[in-house]
Amino acid sequence: MLTGTLVAFLHFAAAFGIAIALACEWSALSESPTYEVARRIQWCDLWYGISAVFLVIAGVLRVIYYDKGVDYYLSNPFFIAKMVLGAAIGTLSIYPTIRFTKWSKETKRGLPPVVTRSQFLAISRIVRIELLLLLLMAFCASLMARGIGL
Repeated sequence: MLTGTLVAFLHFAAAFGIAIALACEWSALSESPTYEVARRIQWCDLWYGISAVFLVIAGVLRVIYYDKGVDYYLSNPFFIAKMVLGAAIGTLSIYPTIRFTKWSKETKRGLPPVVTRSQFLAISRIVRIELLLLLLMAFCASLMARGIGL
């Protein structure tokens, strides 16, 4: 019982970690970030990735070993929608992560990264979409947890 509760807590904490990381990235994004801002965004993206790994691990453990059982989840359309939204968020995060990683050439030398207008617009749009999809994912989780759709 306690283990299942701890896994559920880890799952929720990881989801909040992702939300916080995305919100921090969004608020810090700039067409011409300073070195400090660029490093903050890189740390946020690292936090995002770590949180995503814990979210997936805890989620898989919850589905297989805890809570309502595999059949409950796989038969619920809101669980499937939640997984599709999660996959979309993960896929969308690839481009910003690549861009933030490429900033390392400059930031390792203490310099701010060079960000083109198109890169800035793409990254900011993607992060906003990710935040929206994350909100929809939480809504699906609420519906799913209450058995709606079964």
